Amino acid sequence: MIHYRLPVDRQNEVVPVLTPLFDVVVELRTHNGVCQERWSLKDESLCSGWISTRQL
Repeated sequence: MIHYRLPVDRQNEVVPVLTPLFDVVVELRTHNGVCQERWSLKDESLCSGWISTRQL
């Protein structure tokens, strides 16, 4: 297993070059003061959508 942190926006030109090398891409964002994450698998139709990272 390998973990790689790429501190750029998903629209950055390097993202499409590196994305095919990984099985999963995890994006993080803050939306309305809430930290969220979105998991996308290699098959682009499989995506978690934005979910809160807050513990209940």
